[in-house]
Amino acid sequence: MCIRDRYIASQNRLYLVDKSFNVVSYEVFNQATEFYSAISNKSFEQASQILSKIPVKYLDKLAKFLDTLDMKEEAFRIVQDQDHKFDLAVHLGKVDEAFKIAKQEDSANKWKQLGDLALIQGKVKVAIQALEASEDLSGLLLIYSSLGMKDGLRKLAEKAQATTKTNVAFTCYFLLNDIDKCLEILIESKRLPEAALFAKTYCPSKISSVVDLWKQDIQKEHPITAQKIADPLDYPDEFSDLVMAAKVEQFIRGQRNSVDVPAHQYVEYNELLTQDFFKVLQEDPDQDLSQYSVIPEIKKQNPIFDLLKQHEQQGNEEEHFQDVDEPI
Repeated sequence: MCIRDRYIASQNRLYLVDKSFNVVSYEVFNQATEFYSAISNKSFEQASQILSKIPVKYLDKLAKFLDTLDMKEEAFRIVQDQDHKFDLAVHLGKVDEAFKIAKQEDSANKWKQLGDLALIQGKVKVAIQALEASEDLSGLLLIYSSLGMKDGLRKLAEKAQATTKTNVAFTCYFLLNDIDKCLEILIESKRLPEAALFAKTYCPSKISSVVDLWKQDIQKEHPITAQKIADPLDYPDEFSDLVMAAKVEQFIRGQRNSVDVPAHQYVEYNELLTQDFFKVLQEDPDQDLSQYSVIPEIKKQNPIFDLLKQHEQQGNEEEHFQDVDEPI
């Protein structure tokens, strides 16, 4: 119990003495107290004048006080602690300031928060750099796939496969039309039933090899089940369509990665992809598919981009004429 107290302004300390004459002191900075009072009374001009006289070491406490009052912009201006400053920058949407702090601290958590913030604001380059630093592969997959960044998807797929992030790696390779890599990932991850079904759908020429691996994998623990798994190609009468499917696969494989199709030709490309080559072979099994193509004639110029550019130029000209006609 305190029986005596005294505040010494020159030392900015409050001294307390109990009945056993034990002395305890607390630092009480008078100007900081005045600042709290001025903010509470909404005397912001007075608070600003007081703030200029307060030493730097007290600013973090004042920043926390302002933060609790939801005066985050004011808190950001004076805060010295980098962690608190980063949190405020993220809350206020200050990407550049948050980037500087994240680069200095090099914290995966900070990079992740920065990446999400930059992505929300559409600052793709910053988002990519931040998500790469935090190794957020799912976030990078979202960006690369949305923007059609083929090289980025390829690098991401290789990194994901090396770090056993098989779902991300499989998705990347599937978007890249790299069916062989997709099958390789399913086999490496011991998902052999899925690999067999995948091969039947996308690369029937590899069904036999995948089925053999599947049977070998379960032979020891489930020998009876292994015997019941059949290779469809061993039963051509019951799976006659697979022979034609393999022929279509060979044709598509030869054209699939031959050239990159620009996004502005998607409609034309999609129409070519909807050609039913399986039906063509059903009508004529000896039909030569080389006379067909699933790749459109590549047009280097983007008509949509040219139209937008022309529209933008017209808008600038109209704005220029308006400025000229305005009276001085």
